Amino acid sequence: MKEYSGALEYDPYDVCPEYQSAHFCLRLVTMDDAAGLLECYKNASISVQANAHNCTFGYGSQTLDEMRECVKLWLDAYKGRGFIRFAIISGVEENPVGTVEIFGSAPGDFSILRIDIEGSYEEKLPLDELIKIADSFFSDIGCAAIATRAVPEAKGRLDALRLNGYKPFPPSGDWDGEHYYIKYA
Repeated sequence: MKEYSGALEYDPYDVCPEYQSAHFCLRLVTMDDAAGLLECYKNASISVQANAHNCTFGYGSQTLDEMRECVKLWLDAYKGRGFIRFAIISGVEENPVGTVEIFGSAPGDFSILRIDIEGSYEEKLPLDELIKIADSFFSDIGCAAIATRAVPEAKGRLDALRLNGYKPFPPSGDWDGEHYYIKYA
């Protein structure tokens, strides 16, 4: 894995990177993903609900039209260089089972990682695989540090975060987030 040097080889907002692991592919979300993603957001797990913290787009699409509107907003944010929302494609099912979002990579600041995935994947091993992919964001997106949220009830997510070097990121005078974990490049 490449070390973050502060200079990107390419602009991820011009050419969105794609990632492949043993069980997942991450690529920029498309409108065609809306129907598959509806299951993740219609029946949101506790972890997906927790990821709504400080999210301006909201969570909990109940209809295909609502999901399409959400995907449209994600794509508009990408075009506006706000954040990147990847679809998580299951290699087994070959359809979207969730999303990964990364945003905020100002020098010296931290980025926020959201991993929203169907409840059946909310376990240590699938999450470990996705968090390992997210380590690529240090070099490919230019992240100096990545913070992500995991509520105490999300045991598999917490185990995967700890396994990958994430440490508690407690609220402070500059940060009001509760249940966050952080990893530095």
